[in-house]
Amino acid sequence: MISKEIVASAVDSVLKHIDGINSIKEEQLSAIEAICNRKDTVAFLLTGFGKSLIFQILPLVIKELGYGALTQKNDVRSPRRPTVTPTYTAFYSQGQYRITSLCLRQTRLSRALGMSHHSARMAADLPVKLKLLTLNCWAIPFLSKLRKERIRHIGEEISTRDYDVVCLQEVWSSKDFKSLKDMLSDCLPYAYQFHSGVVGSAICVFSKSPITEMFYHKYSANGLPHFWHPGEWLTGSMVGLCRIIHHGIKINIYVTHLHEETNAIKKYYYAHRLIQAYELSQFIKFTTSESSDVNVLMGDFNTEQHEGGYELICKLIEMNDSWITQQSKANEHSAGITCVSPSNPFTIPDELKMWPNGARIDYIFYNSSQRYDVKCIETNVTMTKVPGKDYSYSDHEGVATTLEIMPTENQEKQRTSNSQNEQNKVREHVLRHIRSELVELKTRRLNWIFRIFLILGVVFAFLLLDIPGANIVMSIAIVPTSFLLWYCIFMATLWWKSEEKSLRENLNLVELELMNN
Repeated sequence: MISKEIVASAVDSVLKHIDGINSIKEEQLSAIEAICNRKDTVAFLLTGFGKSLIFQILPLVIKELGYGALTQKNDVRSPRRPTVTPTYTAFYSQGQYRITSLCLRQTRLSRALGMSHHSARMAADLPVKLKLLTLNCWAIPFLSKLRKERIRHIGEEISTRDYDVVCLQEVWSSKDFKSLKDMLSDCLPYAYQFHSGVVGSAICVFSKSPITEMFYHKYSANGLPHFWHPGEWLTGSMVGLCRIIHHGIKINIYVTHLHEETNAIKKYYYAHRLIQAYELSQFIKFTTSESSDVNVLMGDFNTEQHEGGYELICKLIEMNDSWITQQSKANEHSAGITCVSPSNPFTIPDELKMWPNGARIDYIFYNSSQRYDVKCIETNVTMTKVPGKDYSYSDHEGVATTLEIMPTENQEKQRTSNSQNEQNKVREHVLRHIRSELVELKTRRLNWIFRIFLILGVVFAFLLLDIPGANIVMSIAIVPTSFLLWYCIFMATLWWKSEEKSLRENLNLVELELMNN
């Protein structure tokens, strides 16, 4: 039997090495004393009382006492440290290192009582808050203004906040990603950058909780190769998935960056963006399994609320727009502008002609399984002007959201579903644009074929006709002319065929869904 005074002395010795804690409460000491004396102990204490501190310092107290003091003669059993779900951080971090190294065993109370994993979480200290941020960083090497300074400010600002997951777009340089990763290593220690296309997708995710799985899908419709701006073909626009476990809740984090909207007046861009949104919905549909509790979709969608891509996300996969569903009334008179803001110094004047009041194109969407209810507590437009500077963090503004996650009281709940008529209207909208794009594709192919014959005609004219200086002109123009000819052949054959197949594949998928609904 170990006296309370001896345990208290061991606790005092341990606390000397812990900053900010000089003593513990009587109830905490009583629990530690009971455990050290090999008694079965259950501590019921109020939220914020300090339950976690009991088992956080317990291994150190036992070490201070000396493990032999706890082992009775002919008794090789070790004390067992129970952890009540969902204190997963303490369970895993201490369980894998400190507890094991001190010959202590551990178990979760949910297992000991024969409770289901879900039922144990329902009995735990919930609700769980999930704080999210998405930002298009506009960090293009050699092109973006003040890129290095802004990346530094972005990292510093995020590090002062208490976000659980941050999704960034247009972080093109691996050096910028590494810089952000280093700056955020203390608050968001888990990071991943998705690689896609020729120059990479420039999408990255930072998380407070471990990233357990990753996957991505590159969109089949990605713009034209010779359009260096916006350069979607080179970047390989995509949707990425990172799976995390946050306080025992399995969360799918999806992040994307759809085709740029700068030239929205051209149907070509709209059609590609719509096809990307459709492929995005299919990707989420097939990667959202029964094991996923909550799904979050973030990024730069280059799509406004009245456009088909937005309706497709909200109606086909039944995602909730956090800006619309938030419970906070603080932003009820705000439009939530995230791009082409008149107050942003990086806004291009020509874009203000198309969007004089700005545009809301960056979103955080969410939904949940039948096991959980998710509420959006608050959503804000954030990271506008850099404090003390005359420039902004980016040409976009960030979107920050706080979600509240609770186990549902009724596990047989029915998610509010959009009617089949509404969903089919969205599918028909996608179908019309795909069919229209297929017609346009044939016209563009004829244009490329015409260019091929035009180039060949000019070359033969120089070779066959006795034009003064023709040899000099041909010797200078042979390289660029050959490149242009082969590019036209590539666009009229290989690229055209690839584009047609991707469009027809999406066409067949939409038609199949319409037939089955």
